[in-house]
Amino acid sequence: MTAGDLFAHNFFRAKEGDELDEFRGYREVHLEAGYEGFVDHEVDQWENFYAERRNWPCLPDGVVRLGEQLSELGVVVLRSVLRHAAVPEGDWPKVTGGVTEGLGHHMLGFNHFRPEKPVRGAKFHRDSGWVTLVRATDPGLVCLVGDRMFRASTPPGHLVVNFGSSMEVLTQQLQRRVHAVVHGVARTERRPGARHRTSYVLFLDSDLRAAIYRYDDEGVAHRVARRGSAKEAARVLARPVHSSES
Repeated sequence: MTAGDLFAHNFFRAKEGDELDEFRGYREVHLEAGYEGFVDHEVDQWENFYAERRNWPCLPDGVVRLGEQLSELGVVVLRSVLRHAAVPEGDWPKVTGGVTEGLGHHMLGFNHFRPEKPVRGAKFHRDSGWVTLVRATDPGLVCLVGDRMFRASTPPGHLVVNFGSSMEVLTQQLQRRVHAVVHGVARTERRPGARHRTSYVLFLDSDLRAAIYRYDDEGVAHRVARRGSAKEAARVLARPVHSSES
């Protein structure tokens, strides 16, 4: 994970003329899709850099290799969970838009949380898509389950796995349902000179033109929407939370 960690700690910094410059200077990197590239969230501590798989060649070689490994791992997780939920294996390519076969939308996202901003860390939201793998070595991730909020701790050497709205919609009428949990990042504080909180994720999603499916109580998959019409904004909670960490 070293290359990903270095990129997360440096992508937002200006180049300094040393060996870490391959991980710096990504505020100025522009990608063709409107949701990719550098994003400054004005009302959050959060700023990030997104790159879909077709644009990974703009990233350092070690980060590209890590992205491919995370994609393979994410597909393994997706297939395992679909099997656990008793989704018929013959339906997997159709209902996931080919993600179980390594197709679809694979995107890396790198996050930096600026402690000097006296605002929330990151908004509450549900992920879209199927599986999100999260590398987070610092506290701050919080989850809302029912009406209770929990801190999500990550043991050393482990990744967090989130499931997205497509997974929830697909399985919501099955006996084994998979939920897309509402989560966000607490506001973090740091002493001057202390390392800032960073994290990064691998998103597995269907192509934006793919359909969203739901199984009925007889185990038949029905198309319920097109992927591009999903409106996640209505599912976002705007409540800030605070966590003081040195």
